[in-house]
Amino acid sequence: MTFMDSYRTCTSVGTRLAVLNTTAKYKAVTTYLAANSISILRISIGGARDGAINGTRTTWNTTLHPLYWVNGLRMAFSGPDTFWWYGNPDNKNGTEGCLELYQGQLWNDGLCDTLKPFICEKLLN
Repeated sequence: MTFMDSYRTCTSVGTRLAVLNTTAKYKAVTTYLAANSISILRISIGGARDGAINGTRTTWNTTLHPLYWVNGLRMAFSGPDTFWWYGNPDNKNGTEGCLELYQGQLWNDGLCDTLKPFICEKLLN
């Protein structure tokens, strides 16, 4: 599915696209993928630039449109809980507005309209 369709699918069943903003959550997902031999090149997760979720924007300025997790927190570009693929986020051609897990391991800003699998998470009370 596209990022927007993935986002809608997750929310329609009471979940959200996975927010991997802590080392524990990141390791839980990447360990699960590796343990189950799931080797998918690109998987949508819960981060996007402004306008990506509602489809009002298809190009972005890296400075004016930072990445946010779907829980509203701004995404860090460095630090202990960041897992970026080398050289990313790079907003290649000003068209990469949606977050993906690249090679089942690292974050990458990618195209929003590319069809890819996705990971939802359910918040527990």
